[in-house]
Formats: sequence, structure tokens, C-alpha cells
Amino acid sequence: AVLAAPASAQMKQADAPYDTKLKCGVFNAFMSGFNGEDTEEGKASEARAESWVMLAIADKADQPDQVASDFEAAANALTKEIEGKMSSEDTLGVFAVFNQYLELCDPYGG
Repeated sequence: AVLAAPASAQMKQADAPYDTKLKCGVFNAFMSGFNGEDTEEGKASEARAESWVMLAIADKADQPDQVASDFEAAANALTKEIEGKMSSEDTLGVFAVFNQYLELCDPYGG
């Protein structure tokens, strides 16, 4: 596996900025599908995604539609970035995108 496993959390997920919660939720949801939802890695990613999303919703409890819209925009941005790298057969670029998200999320436990 080229991707490192999430490091142990140094900071609480709840302390992450709203934007980080969205991006980490999207990334973990994506990785759940990427790893296979029936695998241990996929299940762990799905659990992290749900945790991140719940925290983002808590941040803007009075604006659930805004959270949904923001989450969709973050998901579209990740998908577009990865699809762009894949269409140009830039495998290293795909892993670079993954690593950007890992670096963002790892301090909070993934």
C-alpha cells in the first residue's frame, strides 16, 4: 500500500476548522469506496467519514442545507481533481492528491 495508515490523533476532530471537517469527511467517504466498503479499511474510512460529517453538521446546526451544499461542493472538487489526474494517466498525481488529504486529516486521526 502506497498510502500510509492514519497516524494517531494529536488533535481532536471537533477542534478542526469547518472546512477541514468537510474535506476529511469527503476524503474518507471516497476512500471507503476506493478501499471497498466490505474491507476493514473501507469500514474504518466510512466510520471516520460519518464522524467528520456529524461534526461539520454540529458546527452549523442551524444551517443544515449549507452543510449539505458545502459537502457536495467538497466532494465534487475531490472527484474532479482525481478524475483530471486519472484522465491524463497521472497516477503519481492521484497519490499526491490522496497525500494532501492525508496530511490535512492525519493530525486529527484520519
